[in-house]
Amino acid sequence: MDIRDFEDKRSSQEPGSDINRNLREKGNRLASSGKDAAVQELSRIGTAIHKAAEKLHEQDDYFADWADKAADRLDSLSNYLKEKKSDDIMDDLQDFSRRNPYVTVGVMFAAGLALSRVLKSGQR
Repeated sequence: MDIRDFEDKRSSQEPGSDINRNLREKGNRLASSGKDAAVQELSRIGTAIHKAAEKLHEQDDYFADWADKAADRLDSLSNYLKEKKSDDIMDDLQDFSRRNPYVTVGVMFAAGLALSRVLKSGQR
């Protein structure tokens, strides 16, 4: 008998363990559905940028190359999200934020500003 078996038995007998398990399952379902929606939206945006890049190639290759690179990045992000589980994505995000705390704070600040602008525009 391993120590983990003992801990699993003990934790399954605790009163809050069913609640914790249910909350974790609901959280995983919500994360999975949000991930799927993000993958679809990123794919749509990537396709739109690829089409815009095709039009730009007819006029100016400099900006078309930027658009192609942006669309390729969105495609790779979409594929990453498609292939990974929600737990793996959270682990990767935690690792990134530990290695780059200033970037993480900057991104959170920018996201907060964007969210406040969206909420402010919805009040009108």
